[in-house]
Amino acid sequence: MICVFHWDYDFELYPHPAHRQLAFELIDLGVDAIIGHHPHIVQGYEIYKNKPIFYSLGNFYFPDAKYSGYEMKYNENAKNGLCIDLNKEIDQITLYWTYIKK
Repeated sequence: MICVFHWDYDFELYPHPAHRQLAFELIDLGVDAIIGHHPHIVQGYEIYKNKPIFYSLGNFYFPDAKYSGYEMKYNENAKNGLCIDLNKEIDQITLYWTYIKK
């Protein structure tokens, strides 16, 4: 089972301690992997009990644009994203970096 969370704060470099605790507890309950998103930047990942926890995959595609008249511009860190190819074998997980160009 994989849990996907929309958590943490925009542009926060590190996961919130409560989110780390929740991820550990869920793995203790049998979850196989945790994938987080929301901060618009790639956060760290860790392996807990041989299970991956990705706190934020960043933006896959979220370009600078105008939405309802409001201009949204993201810093350079928000142009990076991370895609993952999960595998039951922890050493066979593949990471693919993305980058948004103009």
